[in-house]
Amino acid sequence: MFSSNPTAFQIAQEPEEYLGREIAIDWYTAGVLSSVETVETYGPPQIRLVLRDASSGRSVDFELDLNQAVRVRD
Repeated sequence: MFSSNPTAFQIAQEPEEYLGREIAIDWYTAGVLSSVETVETYGPPQIRLVLRDASSGRSVDFELDLNQAVRVRD
């Protein structure tokens, strides 16, 4: 069950709290958080979350706005 909805910014501020936990970006995209970094662009900064799919082992990265919320599984 997903229990909290931190923003990408909150995850970047306390990555040790979320690394290794299952994160859902949307209804169709979830995986275990393997890394977090801030991405400096010409626009506002974004947060890159790298998720590892538990079944396939593949990693996928997502660049999110600072205030975009994700779901975290207990």
